[in-house]
Amino acid sequence: MKISILRPLAVAMLLVGMTAAWAGSATLTPVGPATFRWLDIGDYLYGASFRSTFSYGTGVTLTYPDSDSSFVGTLSGSGLKPNFAYQLKFEGIPKLTGGTDQDEWANAQLGKAGRWWVTVLDGAGSVVTMYNYDNQFGATGDDRYDELARTDFYEASTGYTYIFKGYLLFDYVVTTSSGAIPGGTGGWGFIVDSSFHVLFKTTQGGWDANDATPTSHTISFTRAYYDTLRTSKTISLYGEWQPGRALPGQLLLPLGSYNVRLVLTEESFHSTNSQGGNWAAALTAPVAFTIAPPPPPPGTLAGTVKTTTGKAIAKATVTVRGLDGLSVASALTGSTGKYSLTKLPAGSYSVTVSAIGYKAATVATTIVSGATTTLDVRLAK
Repeated sequence: MKISILRPLAVAMLLVGMTAAWAGSATLTPVGPATFRWLDIGDYLYGASFRSTFSYGTGVTLTYPDSDSSFVGTLSGSGLKPNFAYQLKFEGIPKLTGGTDQDEWANAQLGKAGRWWVTVLDGAGSVVTMYNYDNQFGATGDDRYDELARTDFYEASTGYTYIFKGYLLFDYVVTTSSGAIPGGTGGWGFIVDSSFHVLFKTTQGGWDANDATPTSHTISFTRAYYDTLRTSKTISLYGEWQPGRALPGQLLLPLGSYNVRLVLTEESFHSTNSQGGNWAAALTAPVAFTIAPPPPPPGTLAGTVKTTTGKAIAKATVTVRGLDGLSVASALTGSTGKYSLTKLPAGSYSVTVSAIGYKAATVATTIVSGATTTLDVRLAK
């Protein structure tokens, strides 16, 4: 079955049920000089003036919950290349890179969900070689990571030290014709639930049922960014599934606290053009968050309100209160005396039932997660 990357509306619907506070925020900052790409998603070259003056700034921000059962976030801002595809990646901060923000546990989770970038150092600390483990050996690299982790990433037989940097390409964003994050002031929502190897255009071929469903993006041309204006064109992109990892839409990060970096990386589409770039990292920001267990499913309270002689009472008020006495929910009975209150958190409550002409009654009850508790009440005159 084909699974789409969640787009802003779908993410917004997902967030309705989330209760965590969106306390996390970060401004993405430029990574630095690199071999950048100067072609848009359609391989159209930007104008000479734009190419000579453009540089990455601090116009993109990220907001996210500090803790939730999945990592969800919103990007907003501008100042990026127009009609351009950026990878969204989490990168680990390996222990051997030094610094106070290193987090080897989180680094391992990203690598085992995504890919490993390996840097090999000799005894003098000089770089011997660097490579993507799966590209080099055609395997995930998880076993090799675990093997070296037991010796603090030192290999006695060679005298080499290995730095395994985990990273997870989980989504992508395509900018507007003015170089802004789509979604306006509301931003562009995403969720970390996929593991991709790279992005491709459908015109490059190779898509199969394990990859994400392609998304379509229309290129518009203006003099501000192009020397040669062309007719608008629509390009379709997709995330290629990372073999050996969770299928698109099915990734769940392990529970725990993460200290990682979010990186917006330019997608080069394996271009051989001299202006095609080389997957350069453009913007980055530190991100600290916790993946917590999902809250237990709520329960339901339902029943019938009748007189002591068994006659249904319509329009009786059923009020559920917590142990602190505060009202949690209320409902009126229907013509048959039935009521139902849904989405009640599991726990102990008091339920007060009242109706005009009858004595109110208060009953203690317990709501069970994911179940319906039946509470029938009879009121006396």
